[in-house]
Amino acid sequence: MSNLFIVNSLKKILPKINRKIDRILIIGDRISLSYNQLLELFPNSQFFIANKSKNILKSFKLNCKEHRNYSIQVIDIFDGLSLFNFALKYGKFDIIIVSGLYTYKINKKKLRYSAKFLYKHLVQFDGIFCIVNLTQDLKINKSPILENEHPIISQTIDTLDSDLLIFFTVYLKKKPKSIFG
Repeated sequence: MSNLFIVNSLKKILPKINRKIDRILIIGDRISLSYNQLLELFPNSQFFIANKSKNILKSFKLNCKEHRNYSIQVIDIFDGLSLFNFALKYGKFDIIIVSGLYTYKINKKKLRYSAKFLYKHLVQFDGIFCIVNLTQDLKINKSPILENEHPIISQTIDTLDSDLLIFFTVYLKKKPKSIFG
């Protein structure tokens, strides 16, 4: 349900983007499900699948071996050096989906640094930054992760499990307005 919601939301946002979606980064949990849903929407895009667990990436590779439009990267988004090296090597993306990583278990300072770095250094202008969390605790979602940015979508979705909620936030990165007109 949650990933279908993501795809439907992206379909609504795409007209606001003035270019083709070529590069998509999916980080975190449920990468196979996110990849399969986004592949239907963007069949010609290059996907980068990332997680800090080699086992999760190995499982993804086994589940999605018929497709060839992805590369797999081991990355810990809460390690500044790992993020910096990833940014230098792979550059910017049109869409970044972070799924299940920004939770109350993470130190708030690390959480905000990670999100700000991804948004500032890895998202193209007119690109989409999407955060999806499955949570029992709405306290984590009361204050925005990106303090100075305004999400274009921020929504809580009920799941089949009555104790769990999906918190879905989408940011659209716009070019800064020039002071010279």
